[in-house]
Parts: sequence; structure tokens; C-alpha cells
Amino acid sequence: MVPDLFCISDVFIHGVPVIPMHYNWPSWWCKMEMFRPDIEGDIFYFDLDTTVIQMPEIPKGDCVLTDFGNPDVIGSGLMYLTEQTRYKIWDHWIKSPGKHISQNITLGDQGYLNQHLHLAKRWQRIAKVYSYKRHGKPADAQVVCFHGKPRPWDIENAL
Repeated sequence: MVPDLFCISDVFIHGVPVIPMHYNWPSWWCKMEMFRPDIEGDIFYFDLDTTVIQMPEIPKGDCVLTDFGNPDVIGSGLMYLTEQTRYKIWDHWIKSPGKHISQNITLGDQGYLNQHLHLAKRWQRIAKVYSYKRHGKPADAQVVCFHGKPRPWDIENAL
């Protein structure tokens, strides 16, 4: 369902083009690798536990989730980011990754990215994007986000 799909990974993934990771940041912080300047162009990013049922229309400009549990914070499980925005975030991030990680213990990458993307468009306002935990899988769903448990691979024939 997603054209030109690739994965940033530290392991080979059969059938999927892989961009090797360059850093060993812990947990979800590895997501920050997508901001690297050697990865060119705008990026439509989604977490591995996000299910694309029907490709939403790509927005003009940056677009992120509104966090399903905290509407004051962005959600980083589904993002469309322009190259220009990614590079600005990278320039700030790479100066002190350890500091940014330690300052965002509670909200993680979302806390850090919220500082840069709080004015971005929100997917829930422009597409049919839902939380499986909160909404299940509505008939009109284009994207279903599995944040936490259950995971899509834990649910037989979930989607």
C-alpha cells in the first residue's frame, strides 16, 4: 500500500530496501536517523506497528499525529516531513543527542519533536487515521495506529 517503501534498520529485511543505521541510539530514539542529511527528499514515515489500509493523500508540508493520549503533544508514529524541516531538526539534534534524550525521558522522541513540529498539520484532521486502542478499525479507516498493546501482528486477521 505504500509506494517506494524503505526501512532504516540495523538488520537485513528480505524484500525491503534498507538504509543502514549509523548510530546506536536507544529504543525509539533510533527514529532520529530519518532526519540525517544523507537521506534526501521529503519522507512519509510510519512506525512498524502502523497499518496503512489505504494510502492517504500526501499533504503539502509537514504533518504529524496528534498524540492519542495527550492532545497537547504531537504523535510521531505517522509523519510527513519535508527535507527542509528534517534538516533543521537534524542540525539541532546532532549537536547534543545525549542531552536531548535525557531531557525527554517522559515523552521520548515525541517530546523532543514537539518542540519543532507543534505547528505542523495533523493527520487526524486531513485523513481517516485512528487508534486501534481507542477506535478499533472503523470501516472508513485509511491508517490504523497500534501504539502499545496489542500490536497488529498479535491480532489474527485484525485488518
